Amino acid sequence: LDIETAPDMSSALRIAGRFKCWMTRAKSGSIVREPWYIKNGATTVGLNYMLNTAFRGTSQTSTWYCGIIAAASYTGVSVNDTMASHAGWTELTGYSESVRQTWSPGAAASGVLSNSTAMAFTINSTTTAQGIFIASSSTKSEAASTLWATAVEASAFSVTSGVVFNAIYEVTLTPVS
Repeated sequence: LDIETAPDMSSALRIAGRFKCWMTRAKSGSIVREPWYIKNGATTVGLNYMLNTAFRGTSQTSTWYCGIIAAASYTGVSVNDTMASHAGWTELTGYSESVRQTWSPGAAASGVLSNSTAMAFTINSTTTAQGIFIASSSTKSEAASTLWATAVEASAFSVTSGVVFNAIYEVTLTPVS
């Protein structure tokens, strides 16, 4: 059949991601801020990576990492952002861990991929954050890795020295008819 005359058997694919975030005190583990969710937007370079890896057999990134988006100088995120070029935001690096935190998802089930253990950032300077991102390098402030996704809040939120910023990340693929 010619693709132009073939019967319509198509369905759409919905890809969605979200971060569950919360903050605890570093010493006691008590809740400082109750859990909240931030929906992410995928980047074009991230979607191209996914398509090329899944359907063209290009090299797979075996581990992904989470970083924090600073509120200072924040003007916005874009689907065209890359780790080398994201003019609307900078990375917040004021946490004790020497690297971005590892996203370690379990096996996909029912179209969902998620980590069960929180990525934890021990904040060591009082500042404000705007959101969070997933990239293919653990190195803070590097510019050569693949930026999969960014997720931002409408308003900046405080991160205080001595607080642990925790995040769980989940990606969902859903067929839509």
